[in-house]
Amino acid sequence: MKKLLLKLGGGAIKFTFKLKPHEVGSLMRIVAVQINDNEEVISETDVGYIEGKYADRISFKEMTD
Repeated sequence: MKKLLLKLGGGAIKFTFKLKPHEVGSLMRIVAVQINDNEEVISETDVGYIEGKYADRISFKEMTD
């Protein structure tokens, strides 16, 4: 899992993305996971969905300005 750093104002939020199964059908949820400095999960937020059969085609790449 790639970890990304999101800077908002004076602080920074670390998060990563992962795929999780959806409760209905064959959808996969794209989830942003906020983590602390000890790599513990603080929160998870759904940011999108993808059909399960295409899940192996998605990848997350770290990008910088």
